[in-house]
Amino acid sequence: MAWVHPTWRDLVIERLGADPARRRRFLTHCGVHGIVLALSVAGGAGGGRQLPLLVSDADWDAVGDRLHALTPELETRELLELLETLTAMLDELDPATGAGEPPALAGLVLTRTAARWDAAGEPIPLPVLDAWLRLAGRLESPPAPPSLGTTWAELLPARTPDPEDTAEVQRFTDWLILCGLLAPPQLAALGWGPGQMASIADFVDRVGGDPPRFATDAVIQALEATARLHPELGGRARRLITMVLAPEMSETHAGEAQRFDEPAPAEAFDIDRVLADL
Repeated sequence: MAWVHPTWRDLVIERLGADPARRRRFLTHCGVHGIVLALSVAGGAGGGRQLPLLVSDADWDAVGDRLHALTPELETRELLELLETLTAMLDELDPATGAGEPPALAGLVLTRTAARWDAAGEPIPLPVLDAWLRLAGRLESPPAPPSLGTTWAELLPARTPDPEDTAEVQRFTDWLILCGLLAPPQLAALGWGPGQMASIADFVDRVGGDPPRFATDAVIQALEATARLHPELGGRARRLITMVLAPEMSETHAGEAQRFDEPAPAEAFDIDRVLADL
């Protein structure tokens, strides 16, 4: 069963909310989907229900212990969902709710995730890195960010990409996106300097030499990323976008600056996945 009426979600929450022992057992053994349910905000018929399964201090302790064990095992998509849920929780939650527990929980997940990435020593997928950085930005005392040397080295262009080489341009775009996620001190520590600025300007010049020739989605995405990252080149990059696009699409896309990780529509509530944790 992939979807049920939202009333079933309310029944699950009511059943667990009224039974401390069952609620504790659920929080101690649930998977990421159960955790996301417990951390949900703006729920219920009127949208005012917050943290429906975190009623007592013992509940917070249970979900913290579960996240400590669960976070290093999550797949990228599951980790992304968890980080976004925690961000929404901090954004929407009444500051009086749970006292210091919500930021402490977010800090736990951020710390465990960064340690996992550092131990793996592999490039970090950009959408989940973006989610990590956005959540960290909600905390007064965020944990140290993960090491980004491997991710930077994986994406850093050795030369200005050929606008006709789709793979090179896509990698270049990912590198531009990574640059846009980082604060100036982080960029400086990774070696950002005049050479990288010159490479970006050179790419824009190459596309500007014959815009219709480079009318590809990859080039458009690179120009959009350039416009977001580099204000001095932003105006020219946006003008080139209108020149490489088909005329009928120019008005739609000119000046667009969509997030590379715009969330997909929310998945329907899967009652089986949650009930399995009971």
